Amino acid sequence: MPARRRQDQPPIITGQVLLALHAGLGATLALMAWWCWSLPS
Repeated sequence: MPARRRQDQPPIITGQVLLALHAGLGATLALMAWWCWSLPS
């Protein structure tokens, strides 16, 4: 049972980290795009 728990936990943690990274990357890209757009005008 402990081995199964150890195998079940990492995918959830990696999934959360990937989701947070993806959200952070998307927010950074959107912010940079908006900043570049608002600077010339």
